Amino acid sequence: MKTISKILAIVLIVFALTACAPDPRDVADAHRTTILADQEAADREQARAMRQAEWERTLPERLAALNRALLIGSISLSVFLATAAVGGGWAAIGAGKAAARAAIVRANLIPLDAGTRQFPLLLNYLGRGRYSLVDPNTEMVQLLDTRQPADREKFRQMGMVKLAGVVAQEAGKHPATANILEMGLSEVIGRMQEVER
Repeated sequence: MKTISKILAIVLIVFALTACAPDPRDVADAHRTTILADQEAADREQARAMRQAEWERTLPERLAALNRALLIGSISLSVFLATAAVGGGWAAIGAGKAAARAAIVRANLIPLDAGTRQFPLLLNYLGRGRYSLVDPNTEMVQLLDTRQPADREKFRQMGMVKLAGVVAQEAGKHPATANILEMGLSEVIGRMQEVER
């Protein structure tokens, strides 16, 4: 019995020792987790190396594409700026022409006289000592040759008559100027001649 009890004791000790040993399933799971973690780290390292290699392989192409984009962008910007400059130039020229035309129109406007509410006589030089006198109120045009004394006197007298009419019209509107009418036309014309000298 001693042998049986020895065997039994050995079996019990083996059972006890095997009961304290780690579960083979847990060991397998731990081993599998370690392998998966190592594989995942290796995969990440390999993917990083592949991305780096791809980056280095495509770097010249990307730099060339960037250079093309910059070239096309600079050409487009240059065309835009040139177009804007030409358009701005045309606008400035047009504005200048419009301003010049407005100045010409303003210069050629004939304003009414504030006192008489009539257009003034217009004297235009025609050349070679000849003038034209235009009266827009009566639509009359007279030619004057300054080399002929009769023409000079005719125009002077026409101006005097016109002035006398204006003076009479204004004197009729304002009683304070009635003494001008009492002077007589010849005195007014005489005083005007004195002022001319």
